[in-house]
Amino acid sequence: PVVVEIEGNDKVLHWGAYFGLSFLLATWLSSKTAVRRRELLLIWVVMAVLAALDEITQLIPGVNRDADISDWLADMIGSGCGLLTWHFLRRKWFSSRDVSGRAGGR
Repeated sequence: PVVVEIEGNDKVLHWGAYFGLSFLLATWLSSKTAVRRRELLLIWVVMAVLAALDEITQLIPGVNRDADISDWLADMIGSGCGLLTWHFLRRKWFSSRDVSGRAGGR
């Protein structure tokens, strides 16, 4: 099999991947329904399960990967940061708009 080596800190890569996944999932979900704290928590739980399954599958013989709890923690921190960033950007965006939808309340 071909092995692709990616240079850099493994934990930073995990963090970035789950930051992006969570941010994009929140963005997509917001196009379908209102996203409040409950939905953000649900996304975070889904990401926790996905990240855990990713680590567990690395225990399968022949996969030639190592499961690591610190990878899962990096995934969860990245996911949380992605969701917090999404939440604060959304609040900033909507707080700068008036009811008519124009920026700056003009």
